[in-house]
Amino acid sequence: MGREVVITGLGTVSCFGVGLEAFWRGLVEGRRGYGHLDCFSTAGVPEPVGCRVRDFNPEQYLGKKGLRQLDRNTLLLLTAAHLALSGMSAEELAELGLVIGTSFGSLSSIYGYEIDINREGPNLISPVKFPNTVLNSPASRVNIAHNLTAYSCTICNGSTAGLDALGYAFRAVRRGDYAAFLAGGGDELNQFIFMGYHSLSLLPGQGRSSAAPEKGVPPGEGACLLVLEEEARANGKRRPAFARIRGYENCFGEDGLERAISYILDKTGVEPREVNLVVVSAVGTRPERREVRALRNILGRQGCRPAIFAPKGAVGECYGAGGPLQVTAAIMAMREGMVPPSAYLPADYDDFDCGGGRLQKKEINYALITSVGCDGINSALLLQKCC
Repeated sequence: MGREVVITGLGTVSCFGVGLEAFWRGLVEGRRGYGHLDCFSTAGVPEPVGCRVRDFNPEQYLGKKGLRQLDRNTLLLLTAAHLALSGMSAEELAELGLVIGTSFGSLSSIYGYEIDINREGPNLISPVKFPNTVLNSPASRVNIAHNLTAYSCTICNGSTAGLDALGYAFRAVRRGDYAAFLAGGGDELNQFIFMGYHSLSLLPGQGRSSAAPEKGVPPGEGACLLVLEEEARANGKRRPAFARIRGYENCFGEDGLERAISYILDKTGVEPREVNLVVVSAVGTRPERREVRALRNILGRQGCRPAIFAPKGAVGECYGAGGPLQVTAAIMAMREGMVPPSAYLPADYDDFDCGGGRLQKKEINYALITSVGCDGINSALLLQKCC
């Protein structure tokens, strides 16, 4: 039996704004964070919509010094880290491990560097541009900004990267390797991701009967970092816990999510009927079939009808930030005793309690978070409410 692990810090940056309050308010109000994209070229796309963090001013949280050479993805993650680590002492920060999940890293910086080096030549390009092209550059910037001198890692694992980062940190703390971790993920929305969506016909309405946003989920951006800590340590420091992490698993393949959920329930002894809420990754693409099938086989066959909530319908597919934002939504639902309406949720989930587009009052003791990727990777994490 390993150590109990709790979440004691939250930092969110989403299309609804900076901070936990803005994120939760947007979900509870059932808003869609979609907007017309005019910050980069979207030539050839009739209705370019996405979930971008608008009016983002990192100087408000980070100050002006040293920001000029940092790219957007790094600034999103630095802001989330600033919020999550608020109130921690220098001694605590020095002992904190770090693991960040991302799908694309700083893709726009990589492309920009390639253009500059071809135009100017390798001897003339500014050396300050190179660090942003490295996949783990945002994590290193967080390390430097907060003097985190313990373990540091970046996970690139597609849509499940952020949830896998939390799972990685959870296991490290549970084993006793580290007392605390800062974990989560982030990705920026740029021209290359958006046009990739377009070329694969993944934008809302493509290949469907309408171009309306409710026919799918557009790409988004954001950052979400959480502090995971050994429960005994948090209690000793009188630091309140948002929730307890009971289990995490990652499995590959068509039945991977079903196996991951089964492993978690078997290891923790939690019965399917005890799961009150499932926060799903539904975005209107093929992988969600695995998600629906897993929930039907594990929960549905037991006659369970937990509440279903899909936050990506509100904030977009944020890739590295997606899983951690789902976890944050589950934490807030537990604390507030309510499940927000899903801005987008396919009819395939109707076997369960989808809320009918209304805010639901509900006591939640256990929440399951699921994440599925187009690459066949599936992850699940189980939260328990802290009394």
